[in-house]
Amino acid sequence: MRKVVSLFMIVGFLGLTPAVSQGAGGYEMPDQTFLDAPSDQFGSWPLLQGGLDARPYVSKLSVWNAGVETKVIENGTPTSPTPPAGTIALAISPFNLCRTGQIPAPGVCYASPNRIGVTVGYQIDRGQMGYDFASPRVTLLTRVDADSEFDITLALNTLGKTLRWTWANGTPTAWGITGIGTDAATLRIRLKPVLTPVASNGGGCPQVPVVACEFTTAAASYLGANLVLSLDTTLDTVFTGALFSTTRSYMGSMSAVTSQSGESSSNPGGGSDGGSGGGSGSGSGGGTGANSVRTQAVTAGEGQLSYGVSAPITWSDGTPNKASFSAVISDATLLNFFGATSDVAASTEFQTSALNLSRTDSGTQGVPIWTRWSAGTEGTDGWLITIPDLTFSSGVTGSSVRAAAPVVQPAKVLAKTKVKSPKASVVVSGKVATVGMAGTVAACKKSSCRVVVSVINSKYGAKATKVGSQTLPKSANVSASLRVTGGKIKKATRLSLAVQAKKGAKWIFVTSAVVTVK
Repeated sequence: MRKVVSLFMIVGFLGLTPAVSQGAGGYEMPDQTFLDAPSDQFGSWPLLQGGLDARPYVSKLSVWNAGVETKVIENGTPTSPTPPAGTIALAISPFNLCRTGQIPAPGVCYASPNRIGVTVGYQIDRGQMGYDFASPRVTLLTRVDADSEFDITLALNTLGKTLRWTWANGTPTAWGITGIGTDAATLRIRLKPVLTPVASNGGGCPQVPVVACEFTTAAASYLGANLVLSLDTTLDTVFTGALFSTTRSYMGSMSAVTSQSGESSSNPGGGSDGGSGGGSGSGSGGGTGANSVRTQAVTAGEGQLSYGVSAPITWSDGTPNKASFSAVISDATLLNFFGATSDVAASTEFQTSALNLSRTDSGTQGVPIWTRWSAGTEGTDGWLITIPDLTFSSGVTGSSVRAAAPVVQPAKVLAKTKVKSPKASVVVSGKVATVGMAGTVAACKKSSCRVVVSVINSKYGAKATKVGSQTLPKSANVSASLRVTGGKIKKATRLSLAVQAKKGAKWIFVTSAVVTVK
């Protein structure tokens, strides 16, 4: 039986180059039966701790066409039988799982997969699945075109606790996670298939993290939809549940994350460095001693995430490619990463002035579009942020087998607050905490500003409790010191420290810091 394997399947993540096959019978790959079978060539699901019963599986699957739902799977299990030919099906594969005899090591393999690939396709026969809905090899039992929506519920089973971000190749219309932060987490996505480029022999184009692609023109294309779930536990749990998606692209991945206030270091026993950040001794700074904990932000206002998108400059017929990038960012992520509460994130000032969404490469983009999502309708309380009309630029490589040949630079989308936050510090002594901010904020030179301190209730939630605020004199040099009593701030408390400026009758977001007391 001939197999043509997509970038999401085994040969791709083992570092081998996937083949490209055009015409009838092309765009085929191993199905779930193949991926569930033992293998001495790659790390398959039986090698996961707990075996097949522990792997993620599709609990529900349906296809929507013009508002009409066709149910395909209900109450699915990890060992569901092979469906009939023409049935819409999914293939779920482990990335970088150690095969028999391999020793887990970073960059080699892992005892538990660090990513999971999910490809939407259709069953051809046992062991074989197609994934191009524009030219299916067999007659589909359910119609699928560019306007169809796949409604997928994926039970993460034993791996839900390690879920971080997810990338989708397609256009998402709904996204939500239940049991977030637990092993038994379940995700649901509604996704439209999109025209997807194929690179000749891979060319480094479809990989995580994204890098320069060695081919400026797509060799072919197909209509499909795919997911990659990141289980990279080195990433902050603040991005658990974030969805990023691209269209007309090979791959997308989060390439850099820096917390809004940088890493924090703790200094048990107190101590002092003076200044408005807290003070020392018996003053309002809280004092020293065994019950005192001090947290000092190492950097100020460097909070940013960078996302990379790999795509061709042109299609095989020479038509210029314009891709798009979208992110479903929950209210919880906006609060925990940027320190912005849901009401602040909904403001025009935050979306247009405070949060900067821009390219850091030489390509171009359209104007970002913010669309409000709700848990009751789309599955998430948060925002769908879309950057349309991405174009890509070429460069020259000098370190590959095609040295000095043109390459396509990945689009780099940077999200960060435009204004660096002042340095933040917290000193806790008993039930009294002193929160300080000190630094330069140009907006406060001409406008009245204030610092608002809120306790973030959970890394997975969007609720914050305001515990204090301080109005500042007009000056670019911000210096604040707030005393919070009643034990509201203690060890492990996560705080949002927001600088706001007065505009007319309301306060608007300028910048913020997020600090965890350690």
